Amino acid sequence: MWNRFDSAIHIINNQKWSFRYDRFTSAISLNVGEHRKVSKEGNNSDNSHVTVVRSFSYFAPKRKINFSYQGQQYQLSISWLLLWRSQLLEHSAESTSVVIKEVFTKRRRRSITIGCYVALLSAIKLGLMYAHA
Repeated sequence: MWNRFDSAIHIINNQKWSFRYDRFTSAISLNVGEHRKVSKEGNNSDNSHVTVVRSFSYFAPKRKINFSYQGQQYQLSISWLLLWRSQLLEHSAESTSVVIKEVFTKRRRRSITIGCYVALLSAIKLGLMYAHA
């Protein structure tokens, strides 16, 4: 089934990081924390939901988004030229480390599956074409 939005939730430093990608507008957003709805009585005890990043990739095949959260520098790197790849890096004074190896694992898996399918069909087509020549 085709979905407009791809979303993923990761836990980093005991906080919920929610990533969302809109396939129509190429919008990428990151929300940190819990988002609780207001109860029927109108009580909203804890709303620690913070939008950290909202950016458009403008359908560029590679996009790097630098941002900081709680004094720490991060980089969200997205590439979709041949296969989908998205990762979150943490920058410190000494080094750069990978925080999340693949942000959208379902999208990556789908990308690899479609790539293998196209390669297999192309190989069969070329094999049949040269077999009859």
